[in-house]
Amino acid sequence: MAELTKGKLRSKLPQLQQALNGTVRPHQRFILAQMLAHVDFLDEALKQC
Repeated sequence: MAELTKGKLRSKLPQLQQALNGTVRPHQRFILAQMLAHVDFLDEALKQC
């Protein structure tokens, strides 16, 4: 995935590769799930508008 980068992000390839190989802990999964639920809520609100 890191090889698909373009522009300014390309110069940060080592940091991006390291980030992609990291682990997600339970509290981070919880926060990500909350954020995704909020995005879903906002998408639905936009559809209703």
